[in-house]
Amino acid sequence: MFKFSAKMGAMLCAVLLSSAVDAVSLDGQVTDNRTGLPIPGVAVKIAGTNRGAISDSAGRFFFADLSQQKYTLIASAIGYEIAKKTVDTPTDGPIYISMTPKVLKGQDIIVTATRAQTGETPAAFSNVTSDDIAKQYWAQDIPMLLASQPNVFAYSDAGTPIGYSYMKIRGYPQMRISVMLNGIPLNDAESHEVFWVDLPDFTSNVQDIQVQRGAGTSLYGSSALGGAINVVTNDFPSSPQIGMHSGYGSYNTKKFSIFGNSGLINDAYVFYGRYSKVQSDGYRKNSWTKMYSYFFGAARYDANMTTKFNTYGGPEESHLAYKGIDSLTLKA
Repeated sequence: MFKFSAKMGAMLCAVLLSSAVDAVSLDGQVTDNRTGLPIPGVAVKIAGTNRGAISDSAGRFFFADLSQQKYTLIASAIGYEIAKKTVDTPTDGPIYISMTPKVLKGQDIIVTATRAQTGETPAAFSNVTSDDIAKQYWAQDIPMLLASQPNVFAYSDAGTPIGYSYMKIRGYPQMRISVMLNGIPLNDAESHEVFWVDLPDFTSNVQDIQVQRGAGTSLYGSSALGGAINVVTNDFPSSPQIGMHSGYGSYNTKKFSIFGNSGLINDAYVFYGRYSKVQSDGYRKNSWTKMYSYFFGAARYDANMTTKFNTYGGPEESHLAYKGIDSLTLKA
């Protein structure tokens, strides 16, 4: 039979008192280091354990029944950088953790009055999405890419989809089609033409293209009698990357492209660059084309604003293969 002696009771009390003395609590507050205001809803975790707490409306948190030792507190919240703080228990007072806000980069939303909306805009239009571009684009000029759209006809001087290309919408020539790049008119101020040959491999940086068929509103300018083309460039990835593309096709057509992206720097900046070379012997004799393309961009993401800078160009060399008249005919 088990007997409980006075000696055993004294030992049990000593153990309990010792445990009570060793157990400590830890309380603190989480604040914004820019405004000094408390941050509610912050997840505060003790590193290496499964102990955690959530800050209340005043930014306070509390841990009980801790042993006397060194702890590392990890604070995390949406819109803030992760903060860490190492403390020794017991502490003389509350622990204060300061967190730094950061910009969360999301998907760009471009608001423009020149884009047609289904059920809202009284115009016939079709959208070429980024998925469509990924499936259909290889190196051809934008008019040749859009040739599969309703009421669109495209052709080129060289007989291949590369070089001097032209397009018509419902029979109207290029000078009667308004073309906008990120909402900025691209038509020549005098002739209203668009020289697509100066935009080689530009589609590599296009997010989507909208083709509007028929006369447009005054927002599109005087060129929009036959229709309008709205080209929107794509967003820069938030993760660093570098890559290259190359291809070869009929009539000695070649494409080489290299690109790089910095990713999000300091939660605010992104830099992007691409260089491409496209060349072809052409379908017609002496109709070769050599085109070079560059596209450089930078973006800054603020809490309520996004600022972008894009620069691009397309130097080219083309041998025009027109069927001319010989010197004897000219003399006659």
